Amino acid sequence: MGDAGILEPADCGCPLTALGWTTRLRSILSFEKLTGEGMTFHDTDVVRILDETLPARFGGGPGDYQLVEDESPDGRSRLRLLVHPHVGPIDAGAVTETFLSALRAPGGAQDVTALVWRSAGLLEVERRVPEATRAGKVLHVHRAPRERIGSS
Repeated sequence: MGDAGILEPADCGCPLTALGWTTRLRSILSFEKLTGEGMTFHDTDVVRILDETLPARFGGGPGDYQLVEDESPDGRSRLRLLVHPHVGPIDAGAVTETFLSALRAPGGAQDVTALVWRSAGLLEVERRVPEATRAGKVLHVHRAPRERIGSS
């Protein structure tokens, strides 16, 4: 399903526990959806924007642009759009606007998402090399570790 979480035993003392419901799921996250400011869209939209739209407008190619989802120091959702330094000079505001405009589908949910993200200032552009996995793969969307899945 593209989702993951931490499964653990739980006993809340409620009637459900008495019925045998003694497991809970926490720290749920999705590998196929991206959520910020309560708005969600699927990763296929991000892949198109990162691999096609941004390189066509600003240069570079697949792997030069990456979204990193994490939290700001005050606990709010934050999306950082990493742009590889070898892409050359860019206007961070133009990159942000191009990303949000490409996300929009007039009259659709993505249109509302783009408007909310724009007004919240959710997307920040950073000039640095996109983050790779331990195996060296650059994912389109990287989630900064909050809590390791499987740990307690």
